[in-house]
Amino acid sequence: TVRDALALAEADRPLGIAEHWRAMKRLDGSLECVKSTAVSMVDSTRSNDRGKGVSRSHDVLGWRAKVAVLVPSTNTVVQPDFDDIRQAFKEQCGVEGLTNHVARISIPNMDISDNDGFAKLQAMIPLEVDAAAERCMSAQCDHLAMGM
Repeated sequence: TVRDALALAEADRPLGIAEHWRAMKRLDGSLECVKSTAVSMVDSTRSNDRGKGVSRSHDVLGWRAKVAVLVPSTNTVVQPDFDDIRQAFKEQCGVEGLTNHVARISIPNMDISDNDGFAKLQAMIPLEVDAAAERCMSAQCDHLAMGM
Protein backbone atom coordinates (compact mmCIF):
# COMPACT_ATOMS: atom_id res chain seq x y z
CA THR A 1 0.00 0.00 0.00
CA VAL A 2 0.97 3.64 -0.23
CA ARG A 3 1.22 3.85 3.57
CA ASP A 4 3.69 0.93 3.57
CA ALA A 5 5.80 2.67 0.95
CA LEU A 6 5.76 5.92 2.93
CA ALA A 7 6.73 4.07 6.10
CA LEU A 8 9.81 2.82 4.27
CA ALA A 9 10.57 6.35 3.07
CA GLU A 10 10.22 7.73 6.59
CA ALA A 11 12.46 5.03 8.12
CA ASP A 12 15.42 6.49 9.97
CA ARG A 13 17.90 4.39 8.00
CA PRO A 14 19.07 4.05 4.42
CA LEU A 15 16.92 1.82 2.25
CA GLY A 16 18.44 -1.17 0.54
CA ILE A 17 18.04 -1.22 -3.24
CA ALA A 18 15.32 -3.90 -3.07
CA GLU A 19 13.36 -1.89 -0.47
CA HIS A 20 13.75 1.25 -2.58
CA TRP A 21 12.31 -0.36 -5.69
CA ARG A 22 9.45 -1.97 -3.75
CA ALA A 23 8.60 1.43 -2.28
CA MET A 24 8.78 3.13 -5.69
CA LYS A 25 6.62 0.41 -7.23
CA ARG A 26 3.99 0.89 -4.51
CA LEU A 27 3.98 4.65 -5.06
CA ASP A 28 3.90 4.48 -8.87
CA GLY A 29 0.82 6.28 -10.09
CA SER A 30 -0.35 7.02 -6.57
CA LEU A 31 1.24 10.39 -5.88
CA GLU A 32 -2.12 12.15 -5.71
CA CYS A 33 -3.03 9.92 -2.75
CA VAL A 34 -0.02 10.93 -0.69
CA LYS A 35 -0.01 14.70 -1.07
CA SER A 36 -0.62 15.59 2.58
CA THR A 37 1.75 12.92 3.86
CA ALA A 38 4.46 13.96 1.40
CA VAL A 39 4.15 17.60 2.42
CA SER A 40 4.35 16.80 6.12
CA MET A 41 7.23 14.38 5.55
CA VAL A 42 9.24 16.96 3.62
CA ASP A 43 8.31 19.82 5.97
CA SER A 44 9.61 17.78 8.90
CA THR A 45 13.16 18.15 7.60
CA ARG A 46 13.35 21.64 9.04
CA SER A 47 12.87 20.27 12.54
CA ASN A 48 15.92 18.00 12.30
CA ASP A 49 18.33 20.67 13.50
CA ARG A 50 16.31 22.33 16.24
CA GLY A 51 18.43 22.99 19.29
CA LYS A 52 21.67 22.06 17.53
CA GLY A 53 22.80 25.62 16.79
CA VAL A 54 22.73 25.00 13.05
CA SER A 55 22.27 28.06 10.89
CA ARG A 56 20.34 27.34 7.70
CA SER A 57 20.67 29.27 4.49
CA HIS A 58 17.42 30.86 3.37
CA ASP A 59 17.31 29.31 -0.07
CA VAL A 60 14.89 30.88 -2.51
CA LEU A 61 14.14 27.65 -4.40
CA GLY A 62 14.95 24.98 -1.80
CA TRP A 63 13.07 26.59 1.07
CA ARG A 64 11.39 23.31 2.03
CA ALA A 65 14.29 20.89 1.59
CA LYS A 66 17.62 20.69 -0.19
CA VAL A 67 18.77 17.20 -1.15
CA ALA A 68 22.46 16.53 -1.77
CA VAL A 69 22.94 13.72 -4.29
CA LEU A 70 26.27 11.95 -4.75
CA VAL A 71 26.63 10.26 -8.13
CA PRO A 72 29.52 8.42 -9.79
CA SER A 73 30.79 10.58 -12.64
CA THR A 74 30.00 7.86 -15.19
CA ASN A 75 26.36 7.49 -14.11
CA THR A 76 23.96 9.15 -16.53
CA VAL A 77 20.67 8.08 -14.91
CA VAL A 78 20.55 9.19 -11.26
CA GLN A 79 20.57 12.96 -11.77
CA PRO A 80 17.68 12.95 -14.29
CA ASP A 81 15.79 10.51 -12.02
CA PHE A 82 16.10 12.85 -9.03
CA ASP A 83 15.00 15.78 -11.20
CA ASP A 84 11.95 13.76 -12.34
CA ILE A 85 11.06 12.88 -8.74
CA ARG A 86 11.28 16.53 -7.69
CA GLN A 87 9.13 17.56 -10.66
CA ALA A 88 6.55 14.84 -9.91
CA PHE A 89 6.22 16.07 -6.33
CA LYS A 90 5.65 19.58 -7.67
CA GLU A 91 3.20 18.73 -10.45
CA GLN A 92 1.26 15.82 -8.95
CA CYS A 93 1.34 16.65 -5.24
CA GLY A 94 1.74 20.42 -5.25
CA VAL A 95 4.92 20.09 -3.17
CA GLU A 96 7.26 22.94 -4.05
CA GLY A 97 10.47 24.17 -2.50
CA LEU A 98 12.59 21.08 -3.13
CA THR A 99 15.98 21.26 -4.83
CA ASN A 100 18.61 18.66 -5.74
CA HIS A 101 22.30 19.46 -5.42
CA VAL A 102 24.41 16.95 -7.33
CA ALA A 103 28.12 16.25 -6.88
CA ARG A 104 29.99 13.78 -9.03
CA ILE A 105 32.25 11.14 -7.50
CA SER A 106 35.15 11.12 -9.96
CA ILE A 107 35.83 7.63 -11.30
CA PRO A 108 37.10 6.35 -14.65
CA ASN A 109 34.70 4.77 -17.10
CA MET A 110 35.52 1.12 -16.50
CA ASP A 111 34.14 -2.32 -17.24
CA ILE A 112 32.00 -3.50 -14.29
CA SER A 113 30.38 -6.45 -16.05
CA ASP A 114 32.10 -8.97 -13.77
CA ASN A 115 32.82 -9.23 -10.03
CA ASP A 116 36.45 -8.11 -10.39
CA GLY A 117 35.51 -4.95 -12.27
CA PHE A 118 32.76 -4.13 -9.80
CA ALA A 119 35.15 -4.72 -6.87
CA LYS A 120 37.61 -2.23 -8.42
CA LEU A 121 34.80 0.32 -8.70
CA GLN A 122 33.81 -0.25 -5.08
CA ALA A 123 37.42 0.36 -4.03
CA MET A 124 37.60 3.66 -5.95
CA ILE A 125 34.37 5.28 -4.75
CA PRO A 126 35.45 5.74 -1.09
CA LEU A 127 38.54 7.62 -2.30
CA GLU A 128 36.36 10.37 -3.78
CA VAL A 129 33.08 10.25 -1.82
CA ASP A 130 34.15 12.60 1.01
CA ALA A 131 35.18 15.36 -1.40
CA ALA A 132 31.89 15.03 -3.29
CA ALA A 133 29.89 15.14 -0.04
CA GLU A 134 31.75 18.26 1.11
CA ARG A 135 30.92 20.02 -2.16
CA CYS A 136 27.21 19.24 -1.76
CA MET A 137 26.95 19.91 1.94
CA SER A 138 28.51 23.35 1.61
CA ALA A 139 25.01 24.29 0.38
CA GLN A 140 23.67 23.30 3.83
CA CYS A 141 21.53 20.50 2.42
CA ASP A 142 18.93 18.82 4.61
CA HIS A 143 19.45 15.33 3.24
CA LEU A 144 22.25 13.35 1.62
CA ALA A 145 21.54 10.59 -0.90
CA MET A 146 23.94 8.39 -2.79
CA GLY A 147 22.75 7.37 -6.22
CA MET A 148 24.35 4.45 -7.94
